[in-house]
Amino acid sequence: MVTNGEQVRVVNSTGGCELYVGESRDNPVPAWGYRQYVALVSQSSANAPTLSVVKNTLGVTVTPSYSSVGVYRLSFSAGLTVTKTTVQITNTVNRNSVGDFLWFGSDVLEFRTYNNSGTLANSQLNSLYHYVIIQSYV
Repeated sequence: MVTNGEQVRVVNSTGGCELYVGESRDNPVPAWGYRQYVALVSQSSANAPTLSVVKNTLGVTVTPSYSSVGVYRLSFSAGLTVTKTTVQITNTVNRNSVGDFLWFGSDVLEFRTYNNSGTLANSQLNSLYHYVIIQSYV
């Protein structure tokens, strides 16, 4: 049982150890101050990206969808505190980019993908080296 301010180590599903601080008995907070969602991103043609979850301490389901050329949305099963949430979609290989993040309320995030010429384009998330990191600070 975790009490207020007590630290506890939790072994995660990959065998790693994470440190939590007791906010309450039933809802300990990660010691680093935020909850996190990490997923690998893949895509074929103009289809909505596919997310393969690596870590989810946010406790939300994230559903990606296609909106229009180069425009995609991430819908969250529960609202996030937008002013305490950061989002990164990384691209470690190609020179294309992801940007123009726009929140619709607290449960939908829109983002856009661009080709090397800076034009909105589909199929820019089709390498194995993209991932999304969402951190919500407590």
